[in-house]
Amino acid sequence: MVCLISPPMFKNIVVFLIGSVLNASLEIMLEKENRDYGDTVVGSFLDTYHNLTLKAVMGYRWLSSRCRDVQLLIKMDDDVFFDVRKFFTRYWKRVGNDRKQKALHCLVWSRAAVGRAGKWKVEKDIFADSSYNFPYCSGFFVVISPDLIESIYIHGRNMDFFWIDDVFLYGMVPASIGGVHFIQLASQKGMLVENYDDLLWCRERYSHEKCSIWAALTSKDSDFDFEYSALLTPDLLRTGKHIPIK
Repeated sequence: MVCLISPPMFKNIVVFLIGSVLNASLEIMLEKENRDYGDTVVGSFLDTYHNLTLKAVMGYRWLSSRCRDVQLLIKMDDDVFFDVRKFFTRYWKRVGNDRKQKALHCLVWSRAAVGRAGKWKVEKDIFADSSYNFPYCSGFFVVISPDLIESIYIHGRNMDFFWIDDVFLYGMVPASIGGVHFIQLASQKGMLVENYDDLLWCRERYSHEKCSIWAALTSKDSDFDFEYSALLTPDLLRTGKHIPIK
């Protein structure tokens, strides 16, 4: 998690959100990291995939108390390519103030089916309905207006736990808050895509500058590395060194 402190300081604060660990050697390493750099926030829960909801609520607690003057909050997964320049110049700069208040900008799912098998299996005794009766954000990339940070923390800490963090933080909690606006970023002229091939297709058809997409979920490490290398070396996008989409 990165917090940008506003003027006059202009300082970045980087912290790592971590749950408790059972490995003694790892715990010693984490204690040394915090002693040397003071950059870890440790929660009283096991650091597991099914506890990501608890970690996220802890993050909103930290933001509410330590980064209260944040002007924009972006949550994204570590395998997402994000063109910051395009985002600010072609999207955020043009978004009206009414859409920057009490709003979530993301790939919005409406009445999505509840998974009953696989990685995101939800037992019926936990959530009985066959679909979620509220919109929620796909959590790989979410823009959260700052006026929601404290509300998300307060409502999140007081609601019954639900282990799928996308559904909980960006669906159940906003429904509890009420009046939250969901701004769809994955329209036909998508700015945000969860299929990396869509970014390649867009760039092939319209060129890099004219392609409207500014964030994409990459499919493998080489795609991620290429995209960020291309930001520093734009000629990579014109030399054909990247394998084109078939």
